[in-house]
Amino acid sequence: MAVLKWILASLTVLAITVLLLRANAPRKVGYPEVLVTTPVGTPGICHHCGKAITEVGPEHLLSAKSAEYVVCGEQCAAEMLQWHKANFGQ
Repeated sequence: MAVLKWILASLTVLAITVLLLRANAPRKVGYPEVLVTTPVGTPGICHHCGKAITEVGPEHLLSAKSAEYVVCGEQCAAEMLQWHKANFGQ
């Protein structure tokens, strides 16, 4: 009977050890790695008027604080900047 208790106690300790090791195993923590992308060199659509742009270039990018918009020209850029300021300030 003592041997049976010893075996059950050993198995219990082993099972608890396995569970604790699995619970404390290193995991991938945090957010996935951020990949920086750009619309430059790809087809795009003007955020203001919806006009198709065959290939977005640096001249089509409008930065307003942390936002970046694709626009087709100066007029849409001005109107998009005005819209951004009205909705998000500055």
